[in-house]
Amino acid sequence: MRGAARVWLAPVLVAACAGDPAKDLGGKDTDPVVDTDPVVDTDVVADTDVVVDTDPPPDTDPAVDTDTGVVDSYVPADTDLATPEWGSGFVEVAGALKAAYPSVSVGDQARGFIPELTAVVVGDLDEDGVDDVIASSLPSDPAAHATLRAYHFDPTGSALVADPAWAGVLDGLRGPEMIMGLIDLDGDGHLDAVLARSDRLVQWGRGDGTFDLDDTTPGVCDGRISGASLWDVDADGWSDWLLGPGVCQGRAHVLRRAGPRRWVDEPGWTQGQGDAVQVATVLSFPSGQEQVHLIVGQRNLAVDEAGWLAGPLQPVATPYLTADRRTPSPVFWTSQPQFASSTILDLAAMGAAAEDLDGDGHIDVIVTIGSSPLAVFGGSAAGFIDRSMDFNGAFFADPMVVRPLPWSLALVDFDRDGRLDVMSTFGDDATSFTLAQGQSNQNRLWWSRGPWDYVESSADVGLTMRGGWMAMTVMDLDHDGDADLGMGGNGQAPTLLRDQIDNGRHGLSLHLVGTSSNHEALGAVIEVDSAALPTQHRTVTMLANPYSVSEPIQFFGLGSATEADTVRVRWPSGWTQEMRGLSGDALHTIVEPAPFELDEADRGIPADGVGRIRLTVRPRRSDGSVDAGATVAVSLDGPGSLSTGAPTWSGDGFVVDVTASSSPGSARLTITVDGVAYAVRPRLTWE
Repeated sequence: MRGAARVWLAPVLVAACAGDPAKDLGGKDTDPVVDTDPVVDTDVVADTDVVVDTDPPPDTDPAVDTDTGVVDSYVPADTDLATPEWGSGFVEVAGALKAAYPSVSVGDQARGFIPELTAVVVGDLDEDGVDDVIASSLPSDPAAHATLRAYHFDPTGSALVADPAWAGVLDGLRGPEMIMGLIDLDGDGHLDAVLARSDRLVQWGRGDGTFDLDDTTPGVCDGRISGASLWDVDADGWSDWLLGPGVCQGRAHVLRRAGPRRWVDEPGWTQGQGDAVQVATVLSFPSGQEQVHLIVGQRNLAVDEAGWLAGPLQPVATPYLTADRRTPSPVFWTSQPQFASSTILDLAAMGAAAEDLDGDGHIDVIVTIGSSPLAVFGGSAAGFIDRSMDFNGAFFADPMVVRPLPWSLALVDFDRDGRLDVMSTFGDDATSFTLAQGQSNQNRLWWSRGPWDYVESSADVGLTMRGGWMAMTVMDLDHDGDADLGMGGNGQAPTLLRDQIDNGRHGLSLHLVGTSSNHEALGAVIEVDSAALPTQHRTVTMLANPYSVSEPIQFFGLGSATEADTVRVRWPSGWTQEMRGLSGDALHTIVEPAPFELDEADRGIPADGVGRIRLTVRPRRSDGSVDAGATVAVSLDGPGSLSTGAPTWSGDGFVVDVTASSSPGSARLTITVDGVAYAVRPRLTWE
C-alpha cells in the first residue's frame, strides 16, 4: 500500500542484541517524507524526542502466572468480557467483481480439469494515493489464459471503479497463472506482482501500473506453485524466497536473493528434507535465537517427514536449516489421539499463521488442516502445547455432503480491544468440490475474550455469504487503520470485504520498510503503548496462505484512545526506533533509519581484484546526532580485502572500502559499534 502517512525520523537506535540493549548506535538523518495521501492525517508524530529504549526485549515473560503461563495484564483495562458491538461488520465491495466473473468454471472431471481458482490482491500500482484492486483466476483448462480485472477503489463511495485504460496495462501479466500478491520486492518503492508460477514468479512494477517482464527467478519446477513466503534466511539484510511448489517438487525450496532482482536456488541451505511432500507454502517466524519454518503441505504417508526446518537466526555455515520434528508427540495430539506420533504433514496442512496470541512472550502457531478445522500450537518455554480444543467446537451444524476444509488464516484485532481474533476461510479442494458438487461454505471468525478463550462471532460480523472460499489477502484498503480482506476460492467469484466494524474503539495499521534490514522488515518486533490498553507486542511475519501473498501490515487496537502514546520497532538489523503520538484510524508507513549503507545497490562487482564497494556506518548519540567519537570496526569473512586501518570518519559516517577478489566468490561483512555487532551481515559478491 502506498500513499499512507509516512514516518522517517532520526530517533535513537540502540543495540538490541540479546541481553545488551544499552549500546547507543545510530540511524540515517533525513527529513520526513511528505505525505500525499488525501485520506490519512499527516500530523502523525506529536513528539519526536529521542529516547533510549532500555526495556528488556519483549520476549521475556512479563508478570506471568506460573501455573497457566498467561500474562496477568493481558485483558485490556478498558474492556470487559461482554460480546462487543460490531456495527456494520464486514461489508462486501464486490459488485464489479461479481459482474466480471458471472460464471466461474467448476471444472471438467472427464477431462481432468479442476475448478477455476480465484483471488483478489490490492495495492497502489499507479501511485496516485488510492489503492487499486486486481482480481484474477486460475483457469481450469491449462491451455487457457488467466482472467484479470483491475479497478480503482473509491473510498468515498466504497465502490470499485473500472478504468478502460487498465485493459492494456495488464497485458504483460496475462498468462496461465493468477496474481497471488502485490509487494515491493526490490526496494525501489514500486509494487511488484507475484504470480503463481515457479519460472515466472515476479513481474517488476514501474510505479505507473505497468511492469517490467524480466523476471530472473530460477524455475524450481516447470509449473504452478501454490504459495510463496519471504524470510531473511542468511541474515544478510535481503529477503529470500521459500516456495511451495505443490506437486511438481517434493520439498520446500529456498531461493537466495543475489541482487535487487535476482534469486539463486540454494538446495544446500537445507538438510533432512525428503522428496515426498506436496508443499503448499511455508510459514516462517523467529523463536528465541532460532528461525523456524513450518512446511505447510501433505506428505506421502509411506515416508517419514519431519515437517519443520529450523536453524540459527544468524547462521554461519551451511546447511542453515535442518529438518526438525517441532511438534511434541504424543503430547500435542491430546485432542486427536488417533494422530499420536504423527507430524503436521500427516494432516494435510493448508495454511498457517504465527503470533503471540496469549501475550506470554512465546510465538503461537495456528494451522488449517484437513482432519479438523484448526491445529493450534500454543508456544511455551517447554515447547508447543495442544490448544486445538479452544477453537474446534461444534462447527458443522449445517447439513454438509462433505466436511468443508479450512484454508487461509488472518490473526487480527478486528474489534480493536488489544486481543488478536482469528479468522479462516472455508471451502472445498478439487476432490470434495467434485463429490459435493460445489456445496456452499461459510467463513469463520473467532472473537478473543482473553487468553485461549474464543467465541465464534461469524454471523455477528456479517460473514454470512456462502461459497467455496480458499485464498485470502489482508490489507488496509481505505487506510483507516483496520483490516480489510480479499477472498477467492474454488469455482467461486472473488470478493472484497471492507471492515466497517464500529464499536467506538480506535486502531492503527503499520507498514514497516526496512533499509539495512530486509525490505519487508520480517522478524521485527513492534511494541505499542496507548492510554487505554496494556502494551501490545507483535512480530512481523508473513501469512502462509495458499495462493495469497499479503504485505505484512500489522494492526493494533487502541481501545478508547485516539493515538498511540509510543510505538517502538526493534528492527531485524538489531536497532530500536521509537516514535510518539501516531494517530489512530490511519495507516502509517515507517522507514528504518539505515545503520549502514553500501554504494553498490546489487552488492556485487566483477572479480577483477581492483573494483571497490564502499560501506558507510552511521552511529548516533542518544539525541540522534552522529557520534563521530564512536568506535567502529568492520571485518570481512571471505575473499576480498578491506582498506587498511580503522574505518575513516568522512563527515557523514565511518567509511571503509572493500576491494573485490580476483576470483569469483562471496564474502560477509560484520559491523560492530562500541563492541556490539549488527544483527545483519551483508553479503558481497565477486562475479
